[in-house]
Amino acid sequence: MRNSGSLDRYSYRVGAILSLTGHLAWLGVWKKKALELKVKLINDKGGINGKKVQAIIFNDGSNWRMAGKIAERLVVREGVLAIIGTASCPLSLEVSRVANKYKVPTFVNSGYLIDHNTECYTFNTAHRTDFTLLKAFKFFTQHGIKRVALLMPVGILGEVGSSVAKLVALKTGITIVCEERFGFSQKEIASCVARIVNSRCQVIFSFVTGLPAL
Repeated sequence: MRNSGSLDRYSYRVGAILSLTGHLAWLGVWKKKALELKVKLINDKGGINGKKVQAIIFNDGSNWRMAGKIAERLVVREGVLAIIGTASCPLSLEVSRVANKYKVPTFVNSGYLIDHNTECYTFNTAHRTDFTLLKAFKFFTQHGIKRVALLMPVGILGEVGSSVAKLVALKTGITIVCEERFGFSQKEIASCVARIVNSRCQVIFSFVTGLPAL
């Protein structure tokens, strides 16, 4: 999806990569509304330095590969000054790779952990993944929970959640007793849950967002 509005060579062109369909659409739809409102408020007051802001919006379909392709197009074909958006770590990772390749300032909105040595053009407006997981695991320890099972999605998001959870577990004295993986299209996860229950864990922790979390 593209929504570029009326082209104006005197405007500041900003690219937006949003998840308007797919399992992250519940985030992307609201981000699109907020973006359009912000652009309207800025332009109604005369823009920035007398120039209007033009948002060029694309839908990544909640797919990290598509997010990377869109980022490439926004820079090479659309000539944007900056990029904003993304709703999950895997998408942010791919968009950040493109942004730093072309040295275009990019603002992501996820728990993506930026490597400041190699990603000088990437900025994050959300809290980091390790911060989020540390809060959860501290809550566990405060309530006497020491045995945790991980139920993670297949793919980059699951890899990030799993690796960070294991590091945080070491810091908080929690034992990861087992780990199961499920696909985003896998509606029936009874077998995964059954194996987790047999591990005699005290709680199940899953690092996932959108429809799969339901």
